[in-house]
Amino acid sequence: EKIDFSQPLTELTKIIPKSITLTNINFNRTEAYPNTSLSITGQTPSNLELSVFIKELQKNPKFSDITLTNISFENQTPFSITGKLR
Repeated sequence: EKIDFSQPLTELTKIIPKSITLTNINFNRTEAYPNTSLSITGQTPSNLELSVFIKELQKNPKFSDITLTNISFENQTPFSITGKLR
């Protein structure tokens, strides 16, 4: 069964703050749909913006189990987020 990833990608573009740069978005379908896993990596100059982005992902009905899995406090703060599609 083919999955349409345009909806979750559209949702991401609606909620991502302009200061955040995404470097990778990965959808993994090793589990039965609708439990497709999501992995996002990126960079942000602002931890506040990252916090807003994570909260928006958590509130969005297209996503679930959103967790910040990695953060490194450097000039452009790299981060990783995991979750699932609903």
